[in-house]
Amino acid sequence: LRIAKKGNNLYFLDHDKYYPKSAFVGTIDNGEVVVKLPQLIDDTNYVYLKAGQIQIVDGEDGPEYHYSILNDSVVKFDYDAQANVISYSGALLLYSLNGALMDYLVSPRYELYDINNLVVPKPTINAWRNYLTNSYTLTCDIPTVTDDGINLDPSLMTYRFYFDGQLYTFTPANYPNELQKPETEIPYLYSGRSIKCNDTEHWLVFKDSPKSKVGLQSVVYLNDKQLTSEIAEYQVSTSGVAEVGSTPYVVGSEVFDLSGRRVTDGYKGVVIRQLTFSDGSHKAVKELKR
Repeated sequence: LRIAKKGNNLYFLDHDKYYPKSAFVGTIDNGEVVVKLPQLIDDTNYVYLKAGQIQIVDGEDGPEYHYSILNDSVVKFDYDAQANVISYSGALLLYSLNGALMDYLVSPRYELYDINNLVVPKPTINAWRNYLTNSYTLTCDIPTVTDDGINLDPSLMTYRFYFDGQLYTFTPANYPNELQKPETEIPYLYSGRSIKCNDTEHWLVFKDSPKSKVGLQSVVYLNDKQLTSEIAEYQVSTSGVAEVGSTPYVVGSEVFDLSGRRVTDGYKGVVIRQLTFSDGSHKAVKELKR
């Protein structure tokens, strides 16, 4: 959640994930923040903010939430300007215009979050595959929630790749009709023909390939600061990708006789089993098959 201050007003943002521009406003008055009710809280005139009471009781299938609307014309948040803490001891209800309860806030408390303590979550690469002629596809997941529950704004995020430890540059030659100039960072929400965004999952087509390793890094721009995640580095092979530092696992197995001919698993006698691992390495094992 974010709070913006303009003059004597505070704007409480991001309470409705489906309507990211949603906000309700309060006015600072003698150590309190006064919020008038009911109040429309988004630019689509979709959700009302109202005061309420919520009682939690034990039900047959677990806790049950019983709520009721109060006819209060205002609610007052305690405001500690020195500690940058805003809190309210009651409950706030979010209602649609047709009277359906959309969400609720019980004893909401807001406090300043130091972005210097923000740890950008590490992305993951899920797959690397051959695609058409001299092309490759990569799918990855770039999370927008930190380990301590902070939601990052995707519109303030980008991501970058590294091939064999070097920052990768996306060029107009490889991405015609998508890029006007070389770019080393792709906006999180960008989605085109060869670079697609589907929630946190991203899919990209590359016209070239690293020799051995591909890396991915998330970038967040906040208050004129650039915050970056740890680089997620993966070993690339014809069988896919494996995170550097992870334990390699078998992804392929072939059996040969002593003359080098490929045979089936039903072959009897001494054979050489060729194992292929997730990091692209190989290992030959001699076996006696009876």
